[in-house]
Amino acid sequence: MVQLEYSEKYCAKSPEEIYGFVEDLSNFHKLLPPDRVSDFRIESTNPERKIVTSCSFIIKKVARVGVSHKKLVKNEQIVLQSTKKSGFEFYLQFKVRPSEEKEGSMLQIYFESDTNALTAML
Repeated sequence: MVQLEYSEKYCAKSPEEIYGFVEDLSNFHKLLPPDRVSDFRIESTNPERKIVTSCSFIIKKVARVGVSHKKLVKNEQIVLQSTKKSGFEFYLQFKVRPSEEKEGSMLQIYFESDTNALTAML
């Protein structure tokens, strides 16, 4: 099992803005390095909320990866999970909170994956 915890970073946007951006997975490709990712696809949407809830893309020279919502805590936490389009199971968690020092937010990202499947793909 691989578990990565990235240090908390400051962002000049409010928790609501960050949450709204990350929650709508049509924005997910903007978080990925363009030279390593191709063929971004929208897989499913929530018509009532007008957001994308599942997407997939190809990590060049590795595999197609799909992500979808697993858990949403309004303006605080988003947990994404791999879909069947992925060759390995993983979770990606975004935690956001208001900054105590200045206007804006603090954002932290966590990644968890099954190393055996991931290593086999590489």
